[in-house]
Amino acid sequence: MSARIRYLKFVGVLAAIVLALMLIGFLPTRAIAGEGTWPSMFVGCLVSLVASAVGAVPLAMNSGDTSGGMQLAFMAMAIRLAAVVAGGVVAASIPGLSAPVVLIWIAISYMVLLIADTRFGLTILRAL
Repeated sequence: MSARIRYLKFVGVLAAIVLALMLIGFLPTRAIAGEGTWPSMFVGCLVSLVASAVGAVPLAMNSGDTSGGMQLAFMAMAIRLAAVVAGGVVAASIPGLSAPVVLIWIAISYMVLLIADTRFGLTILRAL
């Protein structure tokens, strides 16, 4: 399987996970934070989704070099963390969104997507 197809498949899995997470969390978020907070939940999940997709690029673009597996994994982790922090700062400062809801959903979706990221990374690194 080519790297591009493997990466697109991974992004599709991430999107499916985020969709399921949002469906599960919609009613509890509405009950706890109030009506009209679903855009904040959506933005929080979107930040984590984009960070996971961006963080996986170094792994997906690997040319098969077997010497830098740990450096590649660390780079992917650092990019993902930087993307989620930057996205979180921007998203929490958007007027009209509930910052606590955005930040909570960034944290929840980040932890859930970390499982998929780890599996993708291990799959790539085992193939080296």
